[in-house]
Amino acid sequence: SKGAPGYQMISGPIAPLQRSENGFDPSKNRAQTHYDAIMKEARSVLNKLTMTNFPKLSDQLAHMEIQDTEELRGLVSIIFDKALEEGHFCTMYAQLCNDIKDRMPEFQDEADPALGETKVRKVTFKRCLLNKCQEEFERADRYDEMNDEETAGLDAAAKANKTRRVRVRMLGNVKFIGEL
Repeated sequence: SKGAPGYQMISGPIAPLQRSENGFDPSKNRAQTHYDAIMKEARSVLNKLTMTNFPKLSDQLAHMEIQDTEELRGLVSIIFDKALEEGHFCTMYAQLCNDIKDRMPEFQDEADPALGETKVRKVTFKRCLLNKCQEEFERADRYDEMNDEETAGLDAAAKANKTRRVRVRMLGNVKFIGEL
């Protein structure tokens, strides 16, 4: 029969499709826990964030159903990483943090007698963000002494790339702290 040049029409039985080992499975992308769902929603909102849709998306973030300290810390971590990775949007992420900090839920952190703590502490968005900034800032000392274990087996270009990424992150943190 007539078809496109170079193609033959198949006549006769066709073998059924076989499922491959690495075939697309939409259930793999579904969030398994509430934490996963919150983190996925937060990433989705932050990926769309621009100054033109800022009020709407910051409201969306502020009204997320954060249920515990782990979810709050996860949200702070995502925002913090985005701010450091995308240094040119640092001001916008700092503005976002200032906008939602008082609208996020607060939690009580149990005192840990093993650490000599007796007082129950409040866990707030602002406290989590300050802790994250401080941890990253203190990690800068360790970046300067990139040990041989971290760079073992890397060629000169890979070492230079790793060093560049570390410096960009350090500068991003300083800039983000300044914007906050």
